[in-house]
Amino acid sequence: MVREVEVTTAAATAMRDQVHAARRDAHRTLHQAAIRHGGTANLVAASPWCRELLASVLGPNIRTARLCRHLRGKRSPEIVFLAAHRRRVECAPCAHRAYRATIGTPEDRTCDRCRILVAAGQVEVVTWAVGPLVVSAGHCHGCRDAVRGPGVAT
Repeated sequence: MVREVEVTTAAATAMRDQVHAARRDAHRTLHQAAIRHGGTANLVAASPWCRELLASVLGPNIRTARLCRHLRGKRSPEIVFLAAHRRRVECAPCAHRAYRATIGTPEDRTCDRCRILVAAGQVEVVTWAVGPLVVSAGHCHGCRDAVRGPGVAT
């Protein structure tokens, strides 16, 4: 019996370490992207709109979450991505392919909150790291405060 407890404790510790590593990877990815685009990454709480988005995609538990096929049944934590317009959590390769496929399309100019198509260059992008999950959304000027949260700088 003692041996089983030790294994369970070791497994729980390993899982916790992997979650922390995935969370660090998400935050590092966010900071690197901000630097590449001439911005900064600040520590702020996710807006109520972002929390609602997460609740709608993740559901009551991870078993009901909308996931790309590469994440279903996966047991080890890793950095994952959620583009607001896609409404599902994706592994890095799937998220990258989806991002590239969106460039230059009407979706690239559509606000993820109100779904209104705006002029080219008028959608602002905001990204949050929520644990090991990187969430990104594009918004129009009218939805800025609702998506980013009031008082959050560009």
